[in-house]
Amino acid sequence: MTLDRAHPAAASMRSRKGRNGAALLLLLLACLVWLSPQPAGAQLTVGDTPTAARAADGSYISWREHIIDEPATAGFGLVMADLDNDGHEDIVSVHESDSEYDSSVPDPDYMPDAEGHVRVAFGSADPDVWTNVTIAEGADAPAPEDADIADVNGDGHLDVVVAAELSHLIYLQNPGADARHAEWPRLILPMTKGRGSYIRVFLADLDGDGVPEMTAPNKGAQRPAPEDFARSTPVSIFSVEGDPLKGGNWTETVLGRYSVPQNAEPVDLDGDGDLDIVVGTRGENRILFFENPGDGSLDFREHAIGIYGARAAGFNLEYADLNGDGRL
Repeated sequence: MTLDRAHPAAASMRSRKGRNGAALLLLLLACLVWLSPQPAGAQLTVGDTPTAARAADGSYISWREHIIDEPATAGFGLVMADLDNDGHEDIVSVHESDSEYDSSVPDPDYMPDAEGHVRVAFGSADPDVWTNVTIAEGADAPAPEDADIADVNGDGHLDVVVAAELSHLIYLQNPGADARHAEWPRLILPMTKGRGSYIRVFLADLDGDGVPEMTAPNKGAQRPAPEDFARSTPVSIFSVEGDPLKGGNWTETVLGRYSVPQNAEPVDLDGDGDLDIVVGTRGENRILFFENPGDGSLDFREHAIGIYGARAAGFNLEYADLNGDGRL
């Protein structure tokens, strides 16, 4: 989990959204419980000792499962924040209509349904009580793969952006006090509509002006064929000036073009206090990063990241200082 950089006041948490090819069931808001210490020599079941982790008093640490959404509508691309400002974390998830296909195997006869939906599970003081609301579906969210959250229009309410693998990027504006019942106003970014396949999306303030930008890789096709790997598609920054619901207010800045790019994650990789962008490409089997110039512009500079003796497509990444030198 990482703190939401684009809306620090919300104290929101972002999931890394890992995937293993199947949709992640929404069973997850786990609550930490402490089990009573077992008497010496007592036979313990797997349920009693799901891990070897113990508290200081010798008790085992376990997790309690709470059902949030039914499996038929469960999904992945999870992000968390308080969307209705009631003091409780809510969960945004995206739900692709078809999770049976293998995106690594081209199939020219495969005709995916332009279906899918975006759900918000509104939380409460009771971890077993959730209000599930669909805020986008069908042609607005065809095969949605990823989502992120930030206050894009500056009204104090967190908005949602979604990457749709069949088509485009869509902005969903939080209606405010009636977020659970009112329709969420929306805009499909016109420069993305029907122009590729978007699998990741991020929101972060890259230029320090207080307005989050959107970053996203366009991998070109849902099931890339040899001709898709042979061409290059963009990794871009999408910035907005003015009303985010007006398509003409959005600008695309192309960082670079690659064979099946699949990541464009903002992270302060060089430790200078501003956010860089890490890119991964499936077709080129490499990762690289774009250095933020730190001058308020979007003139990012590309740097290769060398990994010896291995391939790295960079779809899901974690960052840590492994050798203690103060750098990620």
